[in-house]
Amino acid sequence: MTATRESIAFRSNAGSSESVWGCYSTWGERNGILVLVTRAGVRKILKITGLTESEKSELHSILAAALPKK
Repeated sequence: MTATRESIAFRSNAGSSESVWGCYSTWGERNGILVLVTRAGVRKILKITGLTESEKSELHSILAAALPKK
């Protein structure tokens, strides 16, 4: 996963995708799991327990600027 102030991108062995933050309506987090909700109601679930505290802080800053928290 790569997050910037403009977009978020995902990459796996099966392929990749990138979306601007405008595609999402909200986000939430609990116990190291981040849930992004698209405007269509689709939930993207990300395990972020492997991120360092600095990386989590940066991600939270990007999310806070881009989307309301649920």
